[in-house]
Amino acid sequence: MLTRRALLAATAANAFSKSITFHPGPTNTLALHRNNHNLVIYGDPLRRIAKADQVLLTHARRDISWSAQHLIEAGATAVIPLTEANLFTNPQAAWQALYKTTRLHDYANQSTHFPTRPISNPKTVGDKDQIRWQDLTIDVIATPGFTRGAVSYSFLLDGKRTIATGDLIYPGGKLLDIYSLQDAIPDLKVRGYHGFASRMAELMASLRRIAALNPHQLIPARGPIINNPKEQITLLLDRLAALYANYMQTDAYRWYFGADNYNARAARILGTTKPNGLPYAETIQKDLPTWMRQIDNARLIVSQSGEAILIDCGSQRIINQVRTWQSEGVFKKLRAVYITHYHDDPTDFAQTAANQFGAELWSSYEQRDILMHPERYRMPCLTPNPIPGLAPWQDKESRDWHEFKLQNFHFPGQTLYHGALLVEAKDQKVLFVGDSFTPSGVDDYCLLNRNLLHPKKGLLYCLSILEKIPDAYLVNQHVEPLFRFSSSPLTELRKSLEARIPILKDLTPFDDANYSIDEQWFRLAPYVQQTSPNKPLIIQATVLNHSPVAKDFHIQIHPPPGWPIPTPIKLRVPSGEESTATIKLNPPSATSGLQTINASIAFDKHDLRHWTEALIEFTT
Repeated sequence: MLTRRALLAATAANAFSKSITFHPGPTNTLALHRNNHNLVIYGDPLRRIAKADQVLLTHARRDISWSAQHLIEAGATAVIPLTEANLFTNPQAAWQALYKTTRLHDYANQSTHFPTRPISNPKTVGDKDQIRWQDLTIDVIATPGFTRGAVSYSFLLDGKRTIATGDLIYPGGKLLDIYSLQDAIPDLKVRGYHGFASRMAELMASLRRIAALNPHQLIPARGPIINNPKEQITLLLDRLAALYANYMQTDAYRWYFGADNYNARAARILGTTKPNGLPYAETIQKDLPTWMRQIDNARLIVSQSGEAILIDCGSQRIINQVRTWQSEGVFKKLRAVYITHYHDDPTDFAQTAANQFGAELWSSYEQRDILMHPERYRMPCLTPNPIPGLAPWQDKESRDWHEFKLQNFHFPGQTLYHGALLVEAKDQKVLFVGDSFTPSGVDDYCLLNRNLLHPKKGLLYCLSILEKIPDAYLVNQHVEPLFRFSSSPLTELRKSLEARIPILKDLTPFDDANYSIDEQWFRLAPYVQQTSPNKPLIIQATVLNHSPVAKDFHIQIHPPPGWPIPTPIKLRVPSGEESTATIKLNPPSATSGLQTINASIAFDKHDLRHWTEALIEFTT
């Protein structure tokens, strides 16, 4: 009986003449043959081809380009997209920028799957260029979307139009993931952080451009050959539109930027159809609690005793105002600073405030590591200021504080690392939800924040908390009025988020929707660290198994060239849980500068090479 890989190979062999071969693998190989010469598209991960004249790369993703490295080292000329040339030729510059600046206070929020090894003397190509090789002409087509500057390669062979499309489409009318589409919309003044899958517009335009060429078959970078291109492109377009329409129903960004921006964002992807946003929550503009004061994106809770609690502290301006209030007699002593979530704007000055006022530092227990050790993570809007003095609360822990009852919740809404504080006065309940909801919906516009759709690990879990305290008003630190979702809006929010799960599952190739919206389901920690040569390195590989059953995950660490290669790891992870493996590395004594360590992971049918990374700076 043929294995799945052998069956795919046999099917591929029957699809072409002897002048072209297709080998499926972790990255597909498409090879053209003429007069004992070869031209390869994508690469050759199984090393079936010894030499090639050229190797054509569609986009600057190291999980693709790694498979072309040995052909390039054997003399093949790399052909790369002009608009992504710097990532191929000087990836170290991108890694240096990431290490020093862009990983902190990051509001561009681009995936970091770019290469780690430079390509010398490549040939760059752009839209409508032609590559002449032997008796063939290969047309270059700009197909941005999955990456900003991706291209596809189109040629006629044996009377058939064949197009190598990279990651533009995954077989079955799917896409590899959604988070790679996160980007800014400059014309609408939407920065990358708020641009939920906004490069979907470019991707859909690229798909339509490919369909207009009437190809006989598409050769994606991963998965089997697509022999019904128009049908699968149409299916993918419909699924993308369904996802974006669902997202727009619960779009929190509508509250901040209004109807015109909301409609314009929808029009880019959904055409002229106006989005069907859910009704706004109830808001109160007056009769605010007398015990609460606002300064920027912070709140001060003042008890009758004169003791106070500050909710979040992201700037010196907030500290200055709190000090002014203290001098004016608004309060006597600052008891604590409660941190709703790890982002820079609630945390940059939290430790400073605690030090200056002699206050405790509170947060939900689930945030303790990222707040105390932000260098361990690659997440949006990281602060460079660790919070070592943290005293975290357990989920649902409650305490009496003067005339108030306080209760902490793990509240993974805007980000997985998020809490909420319920403050109950005599006749009022106020839930400080950080940035997790606005009156128009849920703050899940940044896919890299890890806005999960598990019942106990994300937005649905947050809704279950709100459903149990329907009389509580909500405070979003960036929203001035208090607001409240009655039972009907909460039900509609839940229905919309639950409807997104099958949309994502149909749209992406994994057995659970969350893999496609969680870039950090597999990660290395610390993400950055400094060390000196001759010292062993410890790296932790962590997997969050989103699948509905326990899985075996096979992990291979890829250190820089010349380092000893560690033994592969098999990690058994229960469903819905995280597991971690610890790896010891021994860098050579001559190691210096910034180095990048990659890791591959495989499970089920997925073989994801060089999928995640960690950065090490060696200092003397």
